[in-house]
Amino acid sequence: MKVIFQAGSTPSDDWNAMLGYPVEIVPLANPYALRAGDTLRVKLMVNGAAAAGRTAIAGGRSPAGARIPEQHLRADGLGVVPIVLGSAGTWYLKFISMTRSSERGVDYVSQWATLTFGVTRPPGKAR
Repeated sequence: MKVIFQAGSTPSDDWNAMLGYPVEIVPLANPYALRAGDTLRVKLMVNGAAAAGRTAIAGGRSPAGARIPEQHLRADGLGVVPIVLGSAGTWYLKFISMTRSSERGVDYVSQWATLTFGVTRPPGKAR
């Protein structure tokens, strides 16, 4: 799991760090520079390569705790998934990579990636 959070008012560039996990989600923009109504594009990676055609699920909870409806998304040919950030709150994006195993007695290897981040209200809205 990768969690991105913003401490203080000066944004850093750490949001786009690739950590070298077997499956990974890499934002293509700083989620904390976006607001409700924007679209965040992320790249799905498997073993350091773009995960083209993979399915991901995005959702979360509003500041009041209401469930944000899930979006079922498919990565394009470059492994990129666009998430429409329809509301403020705590968001997640997740996907699973299942591959056949060559290990005796093991049928599949299941690797999971999750990205969690926050989204604020649209500009001009009261907090």
